[in-house]
Amino acid sequence: SFYLRQQWRDPRLVHNSFNRSLVVSHTHIEKMWVPDTFFPQAKSEYRHLLTTPNVLMRMEPDGSLLYSQRLSVTLQCKMDLHKFPLDEQSCAIQMESYSYVASDVYFTWSPERGSLNVLENAFIPDFSIIGSSSEDCTAKYATGTFTCLKASIELKREIGFYITQTYVPSILIVILSWASFWIDHEAVPARISVGLLTVLTITTQSSGARSQLPRVPYIKSIDVWMAVCLVFVFGAYMEYAVVTVLSRRHRKTIARVSRIFF
Repeated sequence: SFYLRQQWRDPRLVHNSFNRSLVVSHTHIEKMWVPDTFFPQAKSEYRHLLTTPNVLMRMEPDGSLLYSQRLSVTLQCKMDLHKFPLDEQSCAIQMESYSYVASDVYFTWSPERGSLNVLENAFIPDFSIIGSSSEDCTAKYATGTFTCLKASIELKREIGFYITQTYVPSILIVILSWASFWIDHEAVPARISVGLLTVLTITTQSSGARSQLPRVPYIKSIDVWMAVCLVFVFGAYMEYAVVTVLSRRHRKTIARVSRIFF
């Protein structure tokens, strides 16, 4: 959710009736010209209506207008998840004119005040806001050159959840798999139980971590971590198999030597 404020000057609305600004009722705004701004990346858009439509138009004596709206927009944001969950992302909000070419309507960021302001207490799930920037993104299409403005929000993923739900449990599972080194190699049921339990647990945890993410065609940081944990756990399980084979061969060698000499 954000406030979209636009300013322009319409010479047709110059008036000297009052030496002050006038607030235009939302019921009359539809009768006036306003920019046909739209969001090309939007998946859904909503203008707040309670308790009245959240829209303001203020008209100055010289014909200058301030048009403010409170909007909630769901936008697409292409993310690079190579370093997930230690990643930082940049999500952009683009605003374009739908029907007017740049020679008719041209958007610029206001030089008089902070054009892009992010609230200090703004909250985005899983992320913290670390910065913002604004730029012009006027683009040329087959139908003409259309004005465009872009606001970018820099995000850093909060890692606390993943430390407690992924990293710490996987470390403990690896340590648990190493506990089998202190179990007598002849205690077959105990060592097999520990080995299978840790292998299945780390596999389930790895699947759970991947299920929360989109299916991207590249390897992520969390995939490498879980793969290394699985290698350690599987290695501990294979160590028991090697010890069992060597122990059996050793017993056969001792028995053979015993038959020769005794």
